Amino acid sequence: MEPNPHAASAALRIAVASQNRRTVTGHAGRCRRFRVYDAASRAPIGDIELSPEQVLHGHTLDAAHPLAQVQVLIAAGIGDGLARRLERAGITSYSSAADDPACAVADYLDGRPPAVFPNAGGTCDHSGENGARGHAHRHAHSSIKEQ
Repeated sequence: MEPNPHAASAALRIAVASQNRRTVTGHAGRCRRFRVYDAASRAPIGDIELSPEQVLHGHTLDAAHPLAQVQVLIAAGIGDGLARRLERAGITSYSSAADDPACAVADYLDGRPPAVFPNAGGTCDHSGENGARGHAHRHAHSSIKEQ
């Protein structure tokens, strides 16, 4: 296995979708909590908490979005539409089978194949009120917290 060529970048920041802050979240588009890692040290450097209006499922990724500061986004599941939007915003998507966020980061940096080929994630079928079947979140956060 070849190490990821991006791993050498000192400024590379990696966001891992982790709603419960312990495991990698399966639905990147609905996740509101992300642990941010520094690629050089492979250590967490902070957390990003999105407001309900900022979740990736329905938000445009522009320079003002809190996740615009990262270059890689890792989750257990990333749909095709989100992967394309991330790519247009200059963010690489990586689907990981690892449960532990630190292991998911190591897999990416060590060049291990993703669980699903990047930018070829599964489809996302949302039906019901506001297209949010099974994705109720009751949090009122909107801040970036450094560790």
